[in-house]
Amino acid sequence: MSVLDNALQALLLNGCKVKKLWTNAASGSDFPAQKISLSMAKYDAALIELKTSKSDTASEYCRICFKGKDDWADAFANAQRDAVVEIRTRQYSVSSTGVNFQSGYGKSVSSMSSSVRNDYAIPSTIYGIQ
Repeated sequence: MSVLDNALQALLLNGCKVKKLWTNAASGSDFPAQKISLSMAKYDAALIELKTSKSDTASEYCRICFKGKDDWADAFANAQRDAVVEIRTRQYSVSSTGVNFQSGYGKSVSSMSSSVRNDYAIPSTIYGIQ
């Protein structure tokens, strides 16, 4: 079972209702800062599944953010053994009208430099949690 499947199973066992609200039809493309308009009024939180990059072989992970809060989606990445380790990150917030995503960033751990990378931390699916 994937990490997402395990997380959803745990939520369901504890009496939470989870509903898929949005799927990124182009998860293999850059994802610039944008708001995904969704009716979140009846949900307490959003579970967001993300990819570390737009690559077909990118790792996937998920984050839960409560409505009215901000969070960071972040993951460490090292595509090649001798390559610089990066933190791939994107800030987002959940409101009653949807999920607002900021630009994605890549930050080098060794040089501490940071740059806008909208090909990192790509949201692929948003679930509402009651």
